[in-house]
Amino acid sequence: MSFLFSLSLQQKTRIKSLLSYTNEQLSVEMDSVVRGH
Repeated sequence: MSFLFSLSLQQKTRIKSLLSYTNEQLSVEMDSVVRGH
């Protein structure tokens, strides 16, 4: 049970970091698009 919990916790952390990375990339692209226009 604790193993499953730790595994899910690890996946949550990985998903969270992946989402934050995607958000950063999107904001950077938006900034470049706004500056381009």
